[in-house]
Amino acid sequence: MEPEEFDHEDVVKSFIGRLTDLVNELDLAAATLRTEAPATARHLTLVSRQMAALALAALETWPKVPRL
Repeated sequence: MEPEEFDHEDVVKSFIGRLTDLVNELDLAAATLRTEAPATARHLTLVSRQMAALALAALETWPKVPRL
């Protein structure tokens, strides 16, 4: 069986989309826990920011292919 070929642009869009969803879910969880568990909320906010930075870094450093 031959390996499946991926469209790199689709892979990038999927990766960024999934990270964006994760960031949104972490932000929502942090907001929900802010009163009852402030330390956990701060931790989730930190992780959310790290994931957002990862998505931005991936977007900025992903090899660009000129479109014809």
